[in-house]
Amino acid sequence: MEDPKKAMNYFKKALALNPYYAKVHVNLGSMCLKEGKFSQALMSYIMAILIEPSGSQSNSILSLMNSMVSSKLDDVKPTGIKFSEKGDDYSDIDLIISNYAALQKEYKVKSKIDIPLVRQVQVMFEQLEYDKSDGGFWMETYVPLYQKIFQEDKFEVFSYYLLRSSENSKHKKIVAKNADATSKFIGWAGDEIRDQNATKTVIINGKKESRRRFHGDGDDGLQALGKLEEGKYLGCWEFFHDFGIVSTTGCYNEEGERKGTWTWFHENGTKKEEIEFKAGKADGTDNIWNDTGTKYKEMNYKEGKLDGEYKIYHPSGHLKKLLTYKEGILEGPVTSYYTTGEKQYEYALARGKFLEI
Repeated sequence: MEDPKKAMNYFKKALALNPYYAKVHVNLGSMCLKEGKFSQALMSYIMAILIEPSGSQSNSILSLMNSMVSSKLDDVKPTGIKFSEKGDDYSDIDLIISNYAALQKEYKVKSKIDIPLVRQVQVMFEQLEYDKSDGGFWMETYVPLYQKIFQEDKFEVFSYYLLRSSENSKHKKIVAKNADATSKFIGWAGDEIRDQNATKTVIINGKKESRRRFHGDGDDGLQALGKLEEGKYLGCWEFFHDFGIVSTTGCYNEEGERKGTWTWFHENGTKKEEIEFKAGKADGTDNIWNDTGTKYKEMNYKEGKLDGEYKIYHPSGHLKKLLTYKEGILEGPVTSYYTTGEKQYEYALARGKFLEI
């Protein structure tokens, strides 16, 4: 994307839907690095490695991070883009990082792997403080976990996990010696990330409400966002295709039954189907479109049963077939049309049985 602001909003939305997209965290980190926002860049890059420590990009990200915190980079070309509408001010920490305070001999590093990256990440973790009133994206997405890692004295084992993809022989030996502790950290960090992202605040009818996230096996994708109590679906829900694209939206009543307008979408984002529900039963006109936006079917329901005209359309949009249902049974004339609109044939049914016209 050429527009940095649009790209930023796209990446944030993608992570709001599924926080396990390592590549999106990397993209955010790279945008922050270009703006000289080192703390935010580190936070995003680190999360990508936590999610995919052995990913194809992990070692190159480690090298990039180590370079950015130990020397000036030509890639830093600030444009003044505003990453967050409010909060997310880490200028004081950025100053500490850019002044290389943690690289001084007097600074005590908690890890046996003593490299600039570990030192700079440690000083950043020391300085990070979660502020609920801040409201910034980085504050909500990254700070709680990193603050907890440092406060619960897990920084040393975290540093070994962070450097699992390092190709340095000395690093590999140290990481190998701490394999058991690292394995325990993986479980702990995974639980923390899942708990942190278990719910999401959404706006419904102008009010903020908390909705639970439901992921597929292995956290490889967000499947749904909604409220579940004692196995019962309640309130308004969103269901998703792969890659965070909405597949279905609709609401449930207090009995866990569908109510109001329900809408389904194709994977390209176009509307697929839309119908009203009352007390869990389809009630009203049901419209179905193909993925190009052309109407494919139009049918009517009453208390969950087909009732009234049932129309099927040609890909051109012209009427292909017209049927009539009564209480879920074909009743009345059935007319078929050519793509030109001319009548092809017609017959009649009474309670599902053929009649002569």
